[in-house]
Amino acid sequence: MTRHLLLTALLLTLALPARAEEAVLATLSAHSGSLPPPYAWSLEVTVTWDGSVTVTRCAGYETEGPACKTGTGAAVTGTVEAILLAAKASQLLERPASAIEPPLVGGGWTTGTVALEGGTIELIAQPVEDDEPRVNAVLGAIFGAVPDDLLPIVEGE
Repeated sequence: MTRHLLLTALLLTLALPARAEEAVLATLSAHSGSLPPPYAWSLEVTVTWDGSVTVTRCAGYETEGPACKTGTGAAVTGTVEAILLAAKASQLLERPASAIEPPLVGGGWTTGTVALEGGTIELIAQPVEDDEPRVNAVLGAIFGAVPDDLLPIVEGE
């Protein structure tokens, strides 16, 4: 029985790093805002620690089915590191961005997250003017991970 438990523990230990590599590093979500269904869209970008990128764009107000296109590929070389550098340089984990008051209503928005060792950075849609450069630098790094072959999905083609 002990030998079986040791083998199981060893197999679980070997399986854990693979799962950790597949863990989400960063997300980016964008939405067109309040538009009639033929013109509305939403976009989701996910970047994993191992450099995989998934892009989903939905037309109208749909969240699944034929109105949505999804593609997966390898992140542009060096962008996982660029996301980490931008996130750390932004100091958003230590000093989160503040939202404008009152928030704007009806327009499009882009948000995101970055999972760091010390916690998750929330990239808010409407930061105050002083926080915009910090938030936008990280969002730009996340978007930079999208490879060229997934851009047609991003652009709704």
